[in-house]
Amino acid sequence: MQSPAGSFETISPTAYMVAYARQFTDIPYSKQLAQLVDAQTFMEQLREKNLEQPAEIAVIVEANYKSVDQAIIQIAQSDACQILELATGLSPRGMAMSENPDVTFVESDLYHVRLNTYTVA
Repeated sequence: MQSPAGSFETISPTAYMVAYARQFTDIPYSKQLAQLVDAQTFMEQLREKNLEQPAEIAVIVEANYKSVDQAIIQIAQSDACQILELATGLSPRGMAMSENPDVTFVESDLYHVRLNTYTVA
């Protein structure tokens, strides 16, 4: 996977923690995204400062992600659809959604907007 244009310097600690936790789920592209932003190193730095997140966060993060996916699937039953997701953080949903040429998926966070700009290798 190639890095999208932009810098990772503005990523919040919460987004790193969520990206780290998602890599242990079956959510598409979550492992690649965690590797792309080096979430492992971020978590190691937190552990050095004794700021470790509880292991249960992975279950909560996965359940939240999959519940949003289910809501999108139920709403987007048409042949073509447009989706705007706000406050995405480091979400792999845009990569998965942009595999479908009938879907226009725009995701936005505080610092940037991505519009189907991922290259998946």
